[in-house]
Amino acid sequence: MTTLTEEAELRVDVRDDWNNLFGKGLPISEGSGITSRFEFVDVLDRVLVPAEAKRIFWTIEAEGRDHYFPCFIEKKSNRFVSWAELRHIPDLYPGRSGLAELIGNESNISAALENVFDQQERWDSFSLCVLAGGPMERCLLAAARRRNAIPYLESALNYPYVILPGNWDELYSGFSKKFRYNIRNSQKLIKELGELSLKRVTSENEVREFLDAVYSIERNSWKEEAGTSLTKNKIQEVFHEQLAPIAADSGLFRSYVLYLNCTPVAHVYGLLCHGVFYSLKLSYIEQYRKVAPGIVLTALVLQDLIADGVKCWDWSGPSEEYKRRWSKDVYCLRTYKFFGNSWKGQLLRFRTRVKEYLPSN
Repeated sequence: MTTLTEEAELRVDVRDDWNNLFGKGLPISEGSGITSRFEFVDVLDRVLVPAEAKRIFWTIEAEGRDHYFPCFIEKKSNRFVSWAELRHIPDLYPGRSGLAELIGNESNISAALENVFDQQERWDSFSLCVLAGGPMERCLLAAARRRNAIPYLESALNYPYVILPGNWDELYSGFSKKFRYNIRNSQKLIKELGELSLKRVTSENEVREFLDAVYSIERNSWKEEAGTSLTKNKIQEVFHEQLAPIAADSGLFRSYVLYLNCTPVAHVYGLLCHGVFYSLKLSYIEQYRKVAPGIVLTALVLQDLIADGVKCWDWSGPSEEYKRRWSKDVYCLRTYKFFGNSWKGQLLRFRTRVKEYLPSN
């Protein structure tokens, strides 16, 4: 199988001992599931950035070894020029923006950001995805103002999440009358087709069977024809293939497969960290669309999570209609971009400004 190293062909130059840096995990504050998506940066690092990868890291220490701002410098090339771009490491997650806000007080955050702007000679552009209204955004914009650095807002995306109460009935009663009917009807119709069972997958020795079920479902889902399935996207396939055993070994893996007559018909690929369930992928076999296996699966998984005291389901992706059925709550992630004082940075700034005035297609 193709590895991410082969996909990226990148080289690592670690400026600090990465294992010591993230081996203990980042300290977690209350509510960090919403304010700090992907606080399990150490696990993503082990998947996305193998030791032999040709990617250059830059770790900025604030005050003490408990507060770090993990970034990387990536060389981008085109026909005429290449430039150094500083980004937040979770943005490596294929196809999504990530957020791993620095956990700590605003003084520590400010110190880290000041360090970024102090070393503009190391980067031509700097991108950061932050929680709208959160401490990272406040500190980022304040640091930019002090340096007369103009922030360019690249994107602002809403991400839905579900706050889980103490029991299923309380959550269920909050759904619309029509959606409650859809859940009941879907459960009834799918059970008429045969024996239904849900399997929870958490251990490393279950991962291979789980991934085989996932690929079977993905190949027969509507996503296959649309080109968004794991089996149609090599980078995503490699990412999820490598993430599963590492996450399971770290105690973070929490995924599910819905079986109908012992045949896998739907799956949710997820991670569970500090009381937050992160739904990274959810698919079902297209031929069962009329009985809505995605709804049946999500309802069963929510009940299982609530029974275990999990506090939040994070859809880990931009808002879509099927997600909004389960909750109206969203948080917003904004991605800001800054440009350095190098000639390449100024060229990138000029190109960005020109694009603002060009008509969109």
